[in-house]
Amino acid sequence: INAEYMGETNGFATELLDDIFACKGEIPTVKGKTMSTDCFYEGQGRLDGAICSYTEEEKMAFLQQCHKAGVSNIEMECTYLGAFGKSTGFPVAAMCTTLLDRLQGDQVTSTPAQLGQYVQQASNLMLAYLEKHHKGK
Repeated sequence: INAEYMGETNGFATELLDDIFACKGEIPTVKGKTMSTDCFYEGQGRLDGAICSYTEEEKMAFLQQCHKAGVSNIEMECTYLGAFGKSTGFPVAAMCTTLLDRLQGDQVTSTPAQLGQYVQQASNLMLAYLEKHHKGK
């Protein structure tokens, strides 16, 4: 803030994440790390952008390094959610739907029906959490 480095921690509430994860039931769910980047292409190690300054081998090495560090999702927005949680003290958690395994390729190949199922599963998980923890409040 005002050109002062504020540190690397985020405001994500691990207890909230654990509570949501405990409600998953039969919904296919992975608890892992999300890596936020500043761009969709180079920041995420993609080869299909207009500018690419690395090779397929370098991309795969980067993605393998992320995988070994526990990253199961790459996106661009969660940083702001975590910053909000940190600055307000409001408990926040990120729940993302991952559309593809980046170790297998860069293109989304899911059908519209599959994409709809992913959205429904995420919605069902959040509803299960709300019913368990906030019913009657």
